[in-house]
Amino acid sequence: MIRASTVTLISTLPDAHGVYDAPALMEREVACDVESVTRTEAYTALNHGLHPSWVLVLSDYAEYDDEQTCRFEGKLYKILRTYTRPDHRIELVIERVKS
Repeated sequence: MIRASTVTLISTLPDAHGVYDAPALMEREVACDVESVTRTEAYTALNHGLHPSWVLVLSDYAEYDDEQTCRFEGKLYKILRTYTRPDHRIELVIERVKS
C-alpha cells in the first residue's frame, strides 16, 4: 500500500552549537510516499539486529542530503539505508529510535 505524507529530515550543522554547546540541528520537511517494508528486507534486517519500520520514497533524490535521522508522524527514526531508483526518486528505509 502506498500513501502520500511528509517527513522531516534532520541534520546536524557542522561547527554550529546551540544552547549549552548542544549541536545545532537543521530540520526541513519534504513530501514522500510511504510504503511497507518488504518481507524479505524485514527478515534480512532482523538477522542483523535491525528493525525497519517504513520505506519513505522522496520524489527526487536531490531532496536528500545524507541526513541520518528524521521525524515521521511525530516519532523519531534513524535512516538505515537509502536506494536511488532509476526514476530519480530515492527510498529511505527507516527504523524507530527507542526513547
